[in-house]
Amino acid sequence: MQRKIAIGVSVSLIVIAVILLWLARTPEETVTATPVAATTAAPQGLPSPQEVASAIEKSKTDTRFKTGRESMPKSLMDTEVDGALEVDKNGNLIISQSIRQTFDYFLSAIGEEDLTTIV
Repeated sequence: MQRKIAIGVSVSLIVIAVILLWLARTPEETVTATPVAATTAAPQGLPSPQEVASAIEKSKTDTRFKTGRESMPKSLMDTEVDGALEVDKNGNLIISQSIRQTFDYFLSAIGEEDLTTIV
Protein backbone atom coordinates (compact mmCIF):
# COMPACT_ATOMS: atom_id res chain seq x y z
CA MET A 1 0.00 0.00 0.00
CA GLN A 2 2.79 2.41 0.92
CA ARG A 3 4.58 1.54 -2.31
CA LYS A 4 1.55 2.66 -4.35
CA ILE A 5 1.42 5.92 -2.41
CA ALA A 6 5.16 6.49 -2.92
CA ILE A 7 4.83 5.88 -6.67
CA GLY A 8 1.84 8.22 -6.87
CA VAL A 9 3.65 10.97 -4.98
CA SER A 10 6.78 10.53 -7.13
CA VAL A 11 4.84 10.73 -10.37
CA SER A 12 2.94 13.78 -9.11
CA LEU A 13 6.18 15.55 -8.17
CA ILE A 14 7.71 14.81 -11.56
CA VAL A 15 4.63 16.14 -13.35
CA ILE A 16 4.63 19.29 -11.23
CA ALA A 17 8.37 19.81 -11.85
CA VAL A 18 7.92 19.45 -15.61
CA ILE A 19 5.02 21.90 -15.62
CA LEU A 20 6.99 24.43 -13.56
CA LEU A 21 10.00 24.14 -15.86
CA TRP A 22 7.79 24.56 -18.89
CA LEU A 23 6.13 27.66 -17.43
CA ALA A 24 9.43 29.14 -16.23
CA ARG A 25 11.13 29.12 -19.63
CA THR A 26 11.72 32.51 -21.15
CA PRO A 27 10.02 33.36 -24.42
CA GLU A 28 12.33 33.47 -27.38
CA GLU A 29 13.54 36.89 -28.32
CA THR A 30 11.79 38.32 -31.31
CA VAL A 31 13.87 39.18 -34.30
CA THR A 32 13.32 42.62 -35.70
CA ALA A 33 13.96 43.17 -39.36
CA THR A 34 16.07 46.09 -40.44
CA PRO A 35 14.75 47.95 -43.47
CA VAL A 36 16.73 47.52 -46.65
CA ALA A 37 17.71 50.71 -48.37
CA ALA A 38 15.96 51.05 -51.69
CA THR A 39 18.21 51.45 -54.66
CA THR A 40 17.60 54.53 -56.73
CA ALA A 41 19.19 53.19 -59.89
CA ALA A 42 16.55 52.13 -62.38
CA PRO A 43 17.39 49.66 -65.14
CA GLN A 44 18.40 51.52 -68.29
CA GLY A 45 17.87 50.01 -71.72
CA LEU A 46 18.49 46.43 -72.76
CA PRO A 47 20.95 44.05 -71.08
CA SER A 48 24.35 43.55 -72.66
CA PRO A 49 25.01 40.49 -74.86
CA GLN A 50 27.26 39.04 -72.13
CA GLU A 51 24.43 39.26 -69.61
CA VAL A 52 22.04 37.58 -72.05
CA ALA A 53 24.53 34.76 -72.74
CA SER A 54 25.12 34.31 -69.02
CA ALA A 55 21.38 34.13 -68.35
CA ILE A 56 20.92 31.54 -71.12
CA GLU A 57 23.72 29.34 -69.73
CA LYS A 58 22.29 29.62 -66.24
CA SER A 59 18.83 28.59 -67.46
CA LYS A 60 20.23 25.43 -69.09
CA THR A 61 21.12 23.94 -65.72
CA ASP A 62 18.63 21.59 -64.09
CA THR A 63 16.36 23.85 -62.06
CA ARG A 64 13.36 21.54 -61.78
CA PHE A 65 11.63 21.40 -58.44
CA LYS A 66 12.82 18.47 -56.34
CA THR A 67 10.48 16.99 -53.78
CA GLY A 68 13.00 14.79 -52.00
CA ARG A 69 11.05 11.69 -53.00
CA GLU A 70 13.44 11.00 -55.88
CA SER A 71 15.94 9.21 -53.63
CA MET A 72 13.51 7.40 -51.34
CA PRO A 73 14.11 3.73 -50.49
CA LYS A 74 12.33 1.22 -52.74
CA SER A 75 10.01 0.07 -49.95
CA LEU A 76 8.66 3.62 -49.59
CA MET A 77 8.25 4.34 -53.32
CA ASP A 78 4.65 4.97 -54.42
CA THR A 79 3.48 5.29 -50.81
CA GLU A 80 2.15 8.22 -48.81
CA VAL A 81 3.42 9.42 -45.46
CA ASP A 82 1.20 8.01 -42.73
CA GLY A 83 0.66 10.86 -40.30
CA ALA A 84 1.51 14.53 -40.28
CA LEU A 85 3.47 17.12 -38.35
CA GLU A 86 1.06 19.72 -37.02
CA VAL A 87 1.83 23.08 -35.44
CA ASP A 88 -0.32 25.41 -33.37
CA LYS A 89 -0.90 29.09 -34.14
CA ASN A 90 2.44 29.98 -32.51
CA GLY A 91 4.36 27.53 -34.67
CA ASN A 92 4.97 25.02 -31.87
CA LEU A 93 4.82 21.32 -32.71
CA ILE A 94 1.64 19.63 -31.50
CA ILE A 95 2.53 16.31 -29.89
CA SER A 96 0.09 13.67 -31.13
CA GLN A 97 -0.19 10.10 -32.38
CA SER A 98 0.29 11.44 -35.89
CA ILE A 99 3.93 12.35 -35.11
CA ARG A 100 4.68 8.78 -34.08
CA GLN A 101 3.11 7.46 -37.28
CA THR A 102 5.28 9.82 -39.32
CA PHE A 103 8.48 8.71 -37.59
CA ASP A 104 7.47 5.04 -37.88
CA TYR A 105 6.88 5.51 -41.62
CA PHE A 106 10.41 6.77 -42.27
CA LEU A 107 12.15 4.54 -39.72
CA SER A 108 10.60 1.46 -41.33
CA ALA A 109 13.27 1.76 -44.05
CA ILE A 110 16.22 1.45 -41.63
CA GLY A 111 17.14 -2.05 -42.80
CA GLU A 112 17.09 -0.92 -46.42
CA GLU A 113 18.99 2.37 -46.03
CA ASP A 114 21.29 3.75 -43.37
CA LEU A 115 19.94 6.32 -40.92
CA THR A 116 21.75 9.29 -42.49
CA THR A 117 20.12 8.60 -45.85
CA ILE A 118 16.66 8.37 -44.32
CA VAL A 119 17.00 11.50 -42.24
